Amino acid sequence: TTKSFCRKLDRNLRLAVKKAQLHRAKSSFGVQYMGKVESGSPGNDLDECVQSNRDKVDVLNNRVQSLQEDKKRIDEKLRRKLRVASNSEGVIEAPSVRIVAAQT
Repeated sequence: TTKSFCRKLDRNLRLAVKKAQLHRAKSSFGVQYMGKVESGSPGNDLDECVQSNRDKVDVLNNRVQSLQEDKKRIDEKLRRKLRVASNSEGVIEAPSVRIVAAQT
């Protein structure tokens, strides 16, 4: 069960990091795009900026979704283990860990 908690903590940390990277990528896009608009860049430069950043955001979104699916799978596996353990050994309380992604 300790190994499961470590895997859960690791997965939560990776998920928080990817969410922070996604937030940073979206913010960076806004700054880049507005900089181009303010400098009077032609439309094709703006389109390239949008497409380039959309690709980056899509990759990060896919990774976040994958990590969320893994997290659900690990959480369910841990719940099953705790149910089995509590049925055979009495009540077991699992420690609660909460990781919050830094907002930039």
